[in-house]
Amino acid sequence: MKICGVKFKDTGKLYYFKYDNLDLKNRLTVVVETEKGEQFAKVYELNVPETKNINIEEMRKIKSPDNGENFPVSGLRFCER
Repeated sequence: MKICGVKFKDTGKLYYFKYDNLDLKNRLTVVVETEKGEQFAKVYELNVPETKNINIEEMRKIKSPDNGENFPVSGLRFCER
């Protein structure tokens, strides 16, 4: 189990998520599980040590890197208007 820090906005707060078997890089857009459902975020800190007073048991997971297929085309077109 690995931990990384992500942000939902470039100037926002850093949130920690766990992940397994994903090839992540800084500034990569990922899909994460949140209490509001799935959301996009950007990776800002990789390989966070577990000693940062982070409760791994309650931590949510990164679902996948954004491959361009995670957002329905109709929703994307709606946002581009």
